[in-house]
Amino acid sequence: MLSILLLLANLSIAQTTDCETLYTDRGTSLARSEEAYACFEKQVPADNITTARRFNRLAYLKFFMAEHYLENKAEVLLESIALAETGILVFGKKYDLAAYRALTSEEKEELAWALYHYGLATSLYVDIKGIAEALRRMDDIKRSMSTILRIEQFAVAHSGAHRTLGIFHMKVPVIAGGDIEISKNYLPLAVNSTLRSGGLSVYPLNNSVYADLLYKLGQKDAACAQLRMVADLTDADVSALENGYEFETRVHIQEAKKTLRSRQCP
Repeated sequence: MLSILLLLANLSIAQTTDCETLYTDRGTSLARSEEAYACFEKQVPADNITTARRFNRLAYLKFFMAEHYLENKAEVLLESIALAETGILVFGKKYDLAAYRALTSEEKEELAWALYHYGLATSLYVDIKGIAEALRRMDDIKRSMSTILRIEQFAVAHSGAHRTLGIFHMKVPVIAGGDIEISKNYLPLAVNSTLRSGGLSVYPLNNSVYADLLYKLGQKDAACAQLRMVADLTDADVSALENGYEFETRVHIQEAKKTLRSRQCP
């Protein structure tokens, strides 16, 4: 009996490794992303942590495919939101801070990733669907990210909660709950808490969104300097970052180059 259990455990470990390899290669093609998704769908998790991790992978893969590959973005993003919410509910009622305080540090980290994916997919969904959905769902964006901070999982997604809240308060009008003063706290923190060298974040999107804030505040030279750090990155530089978002970072570099041109940065 013991030998059978060990065999099943080894098979589970091997399957997880294969799925993670596919996940890492998600930027290769839509087919590779779909292969990774199918692999995680077949996983049989052993506990709450591995269950939540599985839902986190599935949720992000749906988000990734919607953002980079698919035409029916809104429909797929709703699937991503539902998967992330299921990952949250593994650890109890949504936003139940009292229950979250009893979790282990590893459980809190997986919960934080689920909250991040939930808010991330919701943010892109409301960008696509417009003001009506934004008004209906904006509280979920703020609460998911604020909960990450309240359970002190600041490092998840390279300061993802700070970044997302900063973007939210920078873009959303005051009448709808935005506050650029709050962005002035969150976005520099997202950069400074993830610094690699020379002012560059390990996740360069942090620099790009901070540049958006600086530009909005009338600090064009400082904004251009942030963008230039991102735009000048080479493929070797991106690989050296080892941030888990190599494909996404290459996309952000191209976006930074376009923004440099549109803002007529030197």
